[in-house]
Amino acid sequence: MILCTASAFSQQKNKPALAPVPESIVETLDIEFEKYGDRAVQLDLYAPKEATKLRPGIVLIHGGGWIGGSRKAFRNTAMRLATEGFVVANIDYRLAGEAKFPGCVSDAKTAVRWMWAHAKQN
Repeated sequence: MILCTASAFSQQKNKPALAPVPESIVETLDIEFEKYGDRAVQLDLYAPKEATKLRPGIVLIHGGGWIGGSRKAFRNTAMRLATEGFVVANIDYRLAGEAKFPGCVSDAKTAVRWMWAHAKQN
C-alpha cells in the first residue's frame, strides 16, 4: 500500500482537461468509506479491468493544507496510475473547517483500512 499526496493548489492553476476513462481500467465513483451523521466521506476507485491477481494499492490524498482541495483534481493522476497496474483510491477527507485536527488524518487512515478490507474485491 502506498500513500501519495499531491498539491491541490498547483493542480488548480493548470487544470488539465478531463481525460476519457481508458478501456483498460474501471472507474467507480463516489464510494462512501466513512460517514459522520449525514456527511458521507467518499473516494473514487480506479482499477485495472483485467486484474486476475491482487494488485498493489495506492491511496491518493489531495493536498491543500487540510483546508481546501478535492479528489476530483486528481482524477487524471488516478487513471494514469491504474493504467500502470495499481488499484487507486482517490479520496476526499473532511477539511479543517468541518472537522478539528486530526479529523482529516483519521479519514485518510480509514481510507487505508477500507482498501485493505476490500483488496480482494478489486
